[in-house]
Amino acid sequence: MEWIFATSTGPVDDMILNGISIWEHWRNWRRRGDEIATIEDPLYPPRRHSFPVYEIDDGESTIVFAIGEVSNGIYLLAVPSDAGYEVGGPRRRDP
Repeated sequence: MEWIFATSTGPVDDMILNGISIWEHWRNWRRRGDEIATIEDPLYPPRRHSFPVYEIDDGESTIVFAIGEVSNGIYLLAVPSDAGYEVGGPRRRDP
């Protein structure tokens, strides 16, 4: 599966895929076995990062994504290149 960079953020900012807030649903993340996504760092190519793949099912749809911390409190989010997700964020979350 091909993966593409979607967005980056800190833990107090939201990342939204198809209307689903990744951080608000973190307890519902399910690992997809041993699946790993590898993406190029958007700021430091050709550095590459490998992240575990997760899915969230909100009862209406399932989204698949990979996420990992690349620096202290900075996360990169990747999505399948053919997913066609609407990507929102980062935006500040209310505490």
